[in-house]
Amino acid sequence: MLKKLLLIGLVFSSTLYAIQNPGVFGQAYDLEASDSINEKINKNRPQEFGRHVPTPENFKAEAIGHNWAILSWESTTDTNNTLSYHLYRNDILLIELPANQLTYKDKFLLQEETYKYEIFSLDKSGWNSKATNITLTTQSNSKPEFVSTKNEIQLHNIKGVGLKIHHFVAVDLNNDQLYFKIKGKDAEKFMINQASGELVNRKYLVRDYNYQITVEVSDGMAKSMLGFSINT
Repeated sequence: MLKKLLLIGLVFSSTLYAIQNPGVFGQAYDLEASDSINEKINKNRPQEFGRHVPTPENFKAEAIGHNWAILSWESTTDTNNTLSYHLYRNDILLIELPANQLTYKDKFLLQEETYKYEIFSLDKSGWNSKATNITLTTQSNSKPEFVSTKNEIQLHNIKGVGLKIHHFVAVDLNNDQLYFKIKGKDAEKFMINQASGELVNRKYLVRDYNYQITVEVSDGMAKSMLGFSINT
């Protein structure tokens, strides 16, 4: 029993001495240095290893709008072994894309903002290439405009519903997708195709009447409106 107590005391004393004098037993564990290393590792970026993986080529912006950008790149010569592409925006993983996809449209960006993009290729063994990167700046937004400012038409012999009344056309300098809608005191009697701008009547129209609507076209941020009269 006495021997056991002496042994326990010896182990405890040695442990306490090691904690108080770490230099005697080797370099102490550097918590701060470890945290710094972990921070570098945990950036959600595939780690670069010794194996050579071809880097995607000709990485560029095909087109740039006020809140979007279309990116493209070319595959390397060794495409059979490519598993995917990792695309980053401002050092944060944006998306992982399949090996057969060589373009990507990034949406919901801020206008007149600069963005940095990087792309890596990842092979089927888990090795990744070095990065290739580009920097781009989005455009300022321009509101869409109606091609024609004609604001009145005369209808003759309109019978039935769902008939084409007029076709509104608008353009946008940023090439944004446009959306049409109508409002006003007589809007319930008509409907407009949100994408094409084609106006039809959804109810029967009476003769000798002046219908009033307002047509709106929007790119999601800015809009233009046109007052329109339909005479029967």
